[in-house]
Amino acid sequence: MDKRKSRLFAVLLMAVFMMTSVFAAPANVYAAEETKKPNIEVEAKTKNSITLKVEEGYEYAIQITKDNKTEWKWAEDSQYTEDEDTHKRIEVTFSKLEEGKTYVFGKRAQGTADGEILTQKVELKITESEEASKKSDAPATESTEPAIESTEPATESTEPAIESTEPAIESTEPATESTKSTEEATTQSSNQDVEPPKETEPPVSVKSPKKAPANGEAESKETESKESESKQESETNPANNNSNGTVPKESESKQESITTKLAPAAAAPAKPEVASFTDTAVQLKVVEDQEYALLNGDKAESWNDTGIFENLKPDTEYNFVTRVKYDPSTAKESEESEAVTVHTKISAAAAPAIPKMASRTETSITLAAIENGEYGLVQMDAVAENSEGIAAQSEENILWQESPEFTGLNPGTDYVFKVRMKFDAATAMESLASESFTYQTLVPFEGSTVTGVAMDGVYVSGTKLTATAVGNGMDNVNPVEGASRWIPRTWNWGQSAFNSWKENYTIPFTLVEVGNYRLSVDFEREDYTSGAWKATGVVQTYIISFKVTAAPVTQYTITASSSGNGTINPQGNITAEQGKDYTFTFAPNNGFKIAKVYVDGIETKVENNKYTFKAVSANHTISVTFEQARKLDSPKTGDSMNMPLVFGVLIVSGVLLVGIIAYNQRKKKSSK
Repeated sequence: MDKRKSRLFAVLLMAVFMMTSVFAAPANVYAAEETKKPNIEVEAKTKNSITLKVEEGYEYAIQITKDNKTEWKWAEDSQYTEDEDTHKRIEVTFSKLEEGKTYVFGKRAQGTADGEILTQKVELKITESEEASKKSDAPATESTEPAIESTEPATESTEPAIESTEPAIESTEPATESTKSTEEATTQSSNQDVEPPKETEPPVSVKSPKKAPANGEAESKETESKESESKQESETNPANNNSNGTVPKESESKQESITTKLAPAAAAPAKPEVASFTDTAVQLKVVEDQEYALLNGDKAESWNDTGIFENLKPDTEYNFVTRVKYDPSTAKESEESEAVTVHTKISAAAAPAIPKMASRTETSITLAAIENGEYGLVQMDAVAENSEGIAAQSEENILWQESPEFTGLNPGTDYVFKVRMKFDAATAMESLASESFTYQTLVPFEGSTVTGVAMDGVYVSGTKLTATAVGNGMDNVNPVEGASRWIPRTWNWGQSAFNSWKENYTIPFTLVEVGNYRLSVDFEREDYTSGAWKATGVVQTYIISFKVTAAPVTQYTITASSSGNGTINPQGNITAEQGKDYTFTFAPNNGFKIAKVYVDGIETKVENNKYTFKAVSANHTISVTFEQARKLDSPKTGDSMNMPLVFGVLIVSGVLLVGIIAYNQRKKKSSK
């Protein structure tokens, strides 16, 4: 009994050993599939790109070889495509791949850099089956299972991007036929003139569109269908699996024979030149058929053909490269140029406060100095008025200077100023300017005057004048802060005392006395401060010199004549001034008397042989005639007096006078 049990146990043990030998490789595959299902789904494939479906909460990577070591290159944000409505990632595209090459992709939970990475190989080939599927009218069947699964973790694969050309190791008798087929395909492939895959880091790709191209979508579905069929065949036929758990490629030599051969990479162009840069942007000089990128470490990012890079950090060093544009479907990526380094400028300094005015004259304004400041004068031809009548100016028309003093200005004129901080245009942005402010140069005393009296004038005695004082700036009815004007204060005619002005700064007067005169008028400057005019104590004197002469005399002519036998004095044409009196005397010869006297042709009686013209105001004539006197007649003097009677009266008066005197003498003697 014990022997029978021993023999039975030995038979059973042999049967178990044989089954283990035959099904060892498939069992390993099945175990790996149960424990590690990456579930990486291919959305689409083209000749040089693979698009994967994105499972929410996961991030995806491609396995690359760098420095003879395999490592993961995780997709950047630009490689992901988001849903327009939910903004969730739905696809990730790995582009600029090489046709005919197998790539290993992995995924892990987001935010778990040290977490487990699930991997899967994906071929970038168009197989004969796929070509036939394209020609078939029947739609491709989408596989719900992931593509061919790798039974080894990503860390154990040293050359994931390169397919092995060695035949699979025979493990069991049933697998011999499959291995032989693989060896024949490998041998055939090795005889083809095919460029080996380039083991380089894939460049950064731009964001893919929402939907893959139609041919790509169909290709993806066909590929997935083929992968599903391959997996099913692998599961049902363990002999089709290699010893490492992967499915051998079907007609690999044919697949590689249809691989497109890309043109060599273009030589690196010269390093880019900088056109301009600010604190947050750089503009490179654009060369035709070139594109430009920003270096992030050793990696070029943000390729564009405009040469514009914005949203940079101020006061930061950046490196930029360029390359020749290329079509990834026909040529390899151009070599990159040497980098040009740009240090962005320092951001603009804050605007300083508005400074006060330190001093001013008629032709200059000096502002209060600020530390490390610059001072700008807005050009008046750039000043315009807005709808509210307020001056507004353009920043492009400001003349900046380091000195706070502005000279060569016009008197009594408003000037607009701004201030900013000094800056080095090569390393920093222009400082922000302060708000604009206006100051006015002083109104000059020149322009103040006295009207009504001419400087160095000559006036006739009796002339009436009205002098009016007018100060420069007195007509400013809408003054601004800092405006100035000159106001008349006092006046005099040369006396020691000054007289105050009457209303409207006028004085009426009449020129009487002949002589030289000097009119002095004192003006005081007023400044408009805090909404009112205020005296400054600055006084200027305006002086007018003039003289008064006698009024011009009007002259007339008096013509005097006589007929003979006597004279008239004065005689002839006599010049007479207006307003004066002129007397004429008649003198008859001995034995003659005045006959007739004519004044302005009219016979006129005269007394005492004289005639007087009173206050002459016109031309006159006077003439006299004489006649012989009779013997009995007393000499006539031009009147009708009786001369004998006169002599009689004189004799009687004399006798009476003598009698009175004698009487007075006798009376005095008798009284003694």
